[in-house]
Amino acid sequence: MDLKTIFICLFVINLFLGIFTFAIKKTQTTFPGINFWIVSNLFIAFGYLLFSQRNLIPDYVSIVIAQCLFLLAGITRIYGLKNFFNQKISLWLNIISATSIIVFLLLISSYTYLQNNLFARTIISCIFLSGIAIITGLQILKNKSGKNLFSYIFTATVFFLFSLIFISRVLGWVLFPEVRDLFKSAFINNMQFLSSLVIDITWTTMFFVLQNQRLTNELARSAEKYLSIYSNTFSGILLINKEGKYLDINPTFSKITGYSLSEMIEKSMGIITYPDDLDKIRTALTQMGSQVITCFDDQIRIIHKNGNIIWVQLNANINYNLNGEFEYILVEIFDITVQKNAEQEIINAKEKAEQGENKIKEQKLEIELQNERLESLLRISQFQTNSIQELLDFALEEAIKLTTSKIGYIYFYNETSRQFILNTWSKEVMTECSVIDTQTVYDLDSTGCWGEAVRQRKPIVINEYQAENPFKKGTPEGHVKLYKFLTIPVIIDNKIVAVAGVANKKTDYDNSDIRQLTLLMDNVWKISERISFIDKLNKAKEKAELSEKELGELNATKDKLFSIIAHDLKSPFNSILGFTDLLIEHIHNRNFKKSESLISFISSSAKNTFNLLNNLLDWAKSQTGQLSFTPRLLLLSEIIHPIIDVQIFAAEIKNISINYFQSEEIYVFADQNILETILRNLVSNAIKYTNTGGRVEIQAIKKETHTELSVSDNGTGMSKDVIDKLFLIGEQESLQGTSGEKGTGLGLILCKDFVEKHGGKIWIHSEPEKGSIFYFSIPNKPV
Repeated sequence: MDLKTIFICLFVINLFLGIFTFAIKKTQTTFPGINFWIVSNLFIAFGYLLFSQRNLIPDYVSIVIAQCLFLLAGITRIYGLKNFFNQKISLWLNIISATSIIVFLLLISSYTYLQNNLFARTIISCIFLSGIAIITGLQILKNKSGKNLFSYIFTATVFFLFSLIFISRVLGWVLFPEVRDLFKSAFINNMQFLSSLVIDITWTTMFFVLQNQRLTNELARSAEKYLSIYSNTFSGILLINKEGKYLDINPTFSKITGYSLSEMIEKSMGIITYPDDLDKIRTALTQMGSQVITCFDDQIRIIHKNGNIIWVQLNANINYNLNGEFEYILVEIFDITVQKNAEQEIINAKEKAEQGENKIKEQKLEIELQNERLESLLRISQFQTNSIQELLDFALEEAIKLTTSKIGYIYFYNETSRQFILNTWSKEVMTECSVIDTQTVYDLDSTGCWGEAVRQRKPIVINEYQAENPFKKGTPEGHVKLYKFLTIPVIIDNKIVAVAGVANKKTDYDNSDIRQLTLLMDNVWKISERISFIDKLNKAKEKAELSEKELGELNATKDKLFSIIAHDLKSPFNSILGFTDLLIEHIHNRNFKKSESLISFISSSAKNTFNLLNNLLDWAKSQTGQLSFTPRLLLLSEIIHPIIDVQIFAAEIKNISINYFQSEEIYVFADQNILETILRNLVSNAIKYTNTGGRVEIQAIKKETHTELSVSDNGTGMSKDVIDKLFLIGEQESLQGTSGEKGTGLGLILCKDFVEKHGGKIWIHSEPEKGSIFYFSIPNKPV
């Protein structure tokens, strides 16, 4: 057999040993150090695998790494033994192991590359392996057990023999060089293979022998411990076979029951078991015998040999042999008679204490309930609201708390129409109720038990609502399920004005609930009447104040109208008449130049008067609601340019420029006539109060929902006091224009009314001697 085949065989054998060790690990829950042994077998296996690839892979891998793997396997087994004997791995062991690996690696590398010497490498490997074998043997002897001294000494001796074999090889190769040639023969190769195989298998076998000896020792100790516990335990133990025959009892069982094993064999279970507990014991043991159940525990009574009744805690379990077959039932009993007697005394004392405590609790609860009821009435009386509905909602919640109910309702009642009208339901009802078509008005004749409060004019209590009751007429599908029910009539001045009800209290409703609910609702109704009275007074006051305000506005409107008619409308006609007389005289004298000037004044005065009349007419229509309002989409530039064309003549007289700016074509939703009136008044005002050579600018900016228009000038401007009164009829002051033009202030009032009619707003920015800007907004689409 060539060397490569030998190494392959050794690889397979050690790989098998590693797998075999891993399989053993899976079968045993406790096998300390076995993981180290599995790894060491794999190290050896892969070391032989690398040896077999000599001349196919680099020498550093096939020689140096392979030799190091053998050394690592030996060191790993030393660590495994430490773990097997539950010894701590010291720092010195780690240092020595690391140093050994480094030294070994350097020596093997030097005799591979610097001087290729097979025998030197073999000697080095044998020296290190013999050292590991000696350390292993010493470790086993150090941890030998007195009971198994022979096994430990034998195992240690085997490892010492391994060490001796390795040392003999070294001495033979060193002292007798001529022997080296023998190792080149096939026979010696086969013998080396056989010796390596024996060493690897024996080394692993010895480890399993130690584990087997350890398990044997643990089993013996467990048996001794079990026997000691069995004989000296505080619990009585009885062993019963599958047929119910008594197998054994421990001394404690005899002490608890007074019977010996021979006496127990003669007795049946019925003799020592208290009659009331016998059936459940027989049933449990029968079921355990047929393996329907595997365990049973309960507190039962047994009869002592002297006739006394003894309480015991009984625990019964089925025991199985190693093959998983039924072996016996282990019954364990603890004498708990003293404990049970103490428990009974405690129970009796506790019952008495609970009775006294319950009486105190009931008295305390009654006091707390009375206090809560008084506080509830106080909360309702102090509840600040001007809304009767808020008061009744609050009162219903208080009624539910007061009676510890779950749900409630309040219905108004009309004695004339004999109808109930829903006022409020509690929040829980609204979340739980799934009635599709809920009614809010009920005729008295169609109602069931809750209508009985009106028919009988007294409270109705039903504490078994689910039972049959002649008053009930059924509930619609999806209605909240009722269990207990209380409803009362609210009687004011011998007249039923409402009914209040609560339901689903945990305990029964009683007279205390009726009294408290009645008292609460009586107080609530008196408070609601007071709120209603105050509300009527406030409404009457508001109506009177509104009438007074409207009357003041009407008077202001009348005064303003008379002022305009008496002065602002009369003055232009006086001027026109005066200029007409002068015109006739100049025409008669053929003074046409002055006549032309007079005609210009007459025309201007007539236009101003016409504008004033238009404003008066529009204002009158606005005040009386006769103004036509038909908004539609308008192109803004088509409205503004004609306004500018009309006003340009008056602007040119004062050398005033008028400019219009817009960022894009803008459409607004407005009444054309009204929008023209707004713009005409604002542009006319701007010209009127702008100095000669000034400017008037019209600007439009489109926004998301509306368009913002502004008319600005660099004229006389206004103070804040004037601005504050500008849109108040009868308050504003009539100011003359820069060329003596007169105004009434009516145009701006019209502008405000017309802008607000479109849903917009108008505002002003102005400073004296710097000019004014009038802003207003118009919607882009229907509001």
